[in-house]
Amino acid sequence: KAVKELDEAIAHQDFAKLQKDLVQKSVLGLRENAARLANELNELEEAVRKAKEAYNAASLKLVEAHQEGITALPHSKESMAELEAKSQEAELLISLIERSLARTEQSYGESQAGLAQLQK
Repeated sequence: KAVKELDEAIAHQDFAKLQKDLVQKSVLGLRENAARLANELNELEEAVRKAKEAYNAASLKLVEAHQEGITALPHSKESMAELEAKSQEAELLISLIERSLARTEQSYGESQAGLAQLQK
């Protein structure tokens, strides 16, 4: 009987160790994922900042060109249209980056929550 109880205890211990190893592996994976997402988040925030700078620069050029009263020369019209196109492109880029940033922030938050749950 003692041998049977010892075998059961060893089996329980082995099972507990296996579960512990699996949890540790999951925690490590979540930490790596959280670090990767934090990195992506920083990159996206930088991309948003740069896109906003580009948008602001294009917008400023557009306003300056308008204030200078660009003549109706074909070249000037092309320049104005080009600036407007760049401004619209910058707006679209900012929008896309902000959406990507929001998704990454959400994913990062979910990873942090999962990591916190596993650490309990």
